[in-house]
Amino acid sequence: MKTVFSLTYFECLKSVMDLNEEIIGPELFIHKNNAIGRLYDYVKGRLTNGLEDVMKAYIEERNWAYDVEQALELIENSNVQEMHKLSKYFFDFMKDTDTHSGFVIIELPVTSFEEQLYSSNAIEINGHFSRHFHLASPDELLNSDCGTLLDVECLDNSFRKFQYDFSIENVKDATYDSRRKLWIVKGLDVKLFSYS
Repeated sequence: MKTVFSLTYFECLKSVMDLNEEIIGPELFIHKNNAIGRLYDYVKGRLTNGLEDVMKAYIEERNWAYDVEQALELIENSNVQEMHKLSKYFFDFMKDTDTHSGFVIIELPVTSFEEQLYSSNAIEINGHFSRHFHLASPDELLNSDCGTLLDVECLDNSFRKFQYDFSIENVKDATYDSRRKLWIVKGLDVKLFSYS
């Protein structure tokens, strides 16, 4: 399944009445490292334009024998995780009694569960795999009182039968679990597959 990474960040005085006006993003990236790089660019700009003391504190905590410029060069020439560490340090440092600050990078599917469902020909629900399911057409939904969009019948290795029914509301309320790379529908773990 194709996913993107969403970056959202903010930094403003707590006296600001509408925090939504201060939020930057969401910005979407194909790769997580690109989102981290964009965040790092923001942090680097802040650290080199008036907040050098924050960078000096970061250097001191790591017992590095570098000045600000050398430390930034070291970070940029190392892996992206160093950029992420500095960005996290910066936003944590800026959280004080006068400032709101924070960021979040989350992985999101490019298409909704419903869209993926219509292009799939196999499904796994709580570890039960099936290529036999019925996906109601729009006409069937209009002419039916039950409101079932998806009806799935599965057998486990012991040939026990499992029946799952999902309404259009269940399908629309599906959430993506980026850690486990699956959908949560009605509290069930659901994976969709498209085989040729």
